[in-house]
Amino acid sequence: INVRLGVEVAHLNADDFEFNQGSQFFQQQPDFTYVRIPLSVEYVQPISTGTELLLGGGPDLIHTSGNGSDGNVGFHLGARVVKDITENLNASVGAGYLWADTDPAGEDLDLDGAFTGASIGYRF
Repeated sequence: INVRLGVEVAHLNADDFEFNQGSQFFQQQPDFTYVRIPLSVEYVQPISTGTELLLGGGPDLIHTSGNGSDGNVGFHLGARVVKDITENLNASVGAGYLWADTDPAGEDLDLDGAFTGASIGYRF
C-alpha cells in the first residue's frame, strides 16, 4: 500500500463550460485558477525490477479563484506506472477520472472528467 499526496495548479479555460443565459458569465471568457490537492491510497503491484503499477484513489481538495472563488471536495480513481530513477527518485505516468465541481460566484462548474499526467516523485 502506498499513500501519495500531490498538488496541481492550472488555468481553467472557461470556454469549455456552457453557461446558461441567466449566468453572469454567459458569453464571457472568465478566468479561473484551479488548485487540486489529491490524496491517494494505492495498491502497489510490481511489474519488473524498479517498475510498479499503482491502482487507487481518494479525496481531492479543489479550489478555484479568479472571477469568483470556491472550495470543494472531489474524488478520483486512477492508475500509474512508476519507474525508479534512483533509490528515492522516480518518474510516473498515469490516468484516471475525477468527480468534482465548484461554485465560484454561485456558478456551477462541473469538473468531472478523465485526466492524464506525468510526474517526478520522491519516496521518503
